Amino acid sequence: MAIPTYVGVGATTVSATLVSLTPGLPSYAEDDILILHLQTAANGHHMIAPPSGWTLLDQIGLSGTGGTDITDTLWWKRASASETAPTIDGGFSYNLAKISSFRGCAATGSPFNVWGWGHRVTNDTAFGPALAVTTTDDDCLIALFGGTSDDNTISSIANSSLSSVTEQYDVNTLEGYDGMIFMATGGLASAGSSGTWTGTCTKTEKNAWIVLALTPTVASDGGAAFNLIPGVFSA
Repeated sequence: MAIPTYVGVGATTVSATLVSLTPGLPSYAEDDILILHLQTAANGHHMIAPPSGWTLLDQIGLSGTGGTDITDTLWWKRASASETAPTIDGGFSYNLAKISSFRGCAATGSPFNVWGWGHRVTNDTAFGPALAVTTTDDDCLIALFGGTSDDNTISSIANSSLSSVTEQYDVNTLEGYDGMIFMATGGLASAGSSGTWTGTCTKTEKNAWIVLALTPTVASDGGAAFNLIPGVFSA
């Protein structure tokens, strides 16, 4: 088996209150896994309907600057030979979105071995530490999707349990109440704990994350497991 690979990310798309948006598609091939990362802000967490053909993976919300709630949502789909960029209904205040592509994942069923979520409930420049997930397959690619309120940036993303840890994107917006999303990846050769993620933000905010493990093409235990591990970190 080989660890799945990150292929690329599409153009960032931002829209204002209740304005739909169409994030750009990344480079992809048929059967690649596409993951759409959307952040919205509103006074009260809310669910936006998934684009046609996309499946909700998870959603995490927290209260940001001035009591404004932000919600980070992940949707996914298996790419066809010819994809069309999805259009998403806009939420309140602002909408910020990116689409990533991944290759070499389980060819049928769910490509996710395990995922979990959490959030830092106190304002800090420190990100996380984002919880570990425990995989049941060897050679998983671990992906960290995170977000904060405000026009933040993040650096020094680290996870000592993984190989080739790389920040893949880090984008923010000044639209509405402001927000930031990012994503990083690392390889986990042997089944077990993914280890915790850390990072440093430029602004003092709460933050939230979803950590997932992408299963390789041939899973060592015969298939992907639907394991959800929620968690909350309080500093």
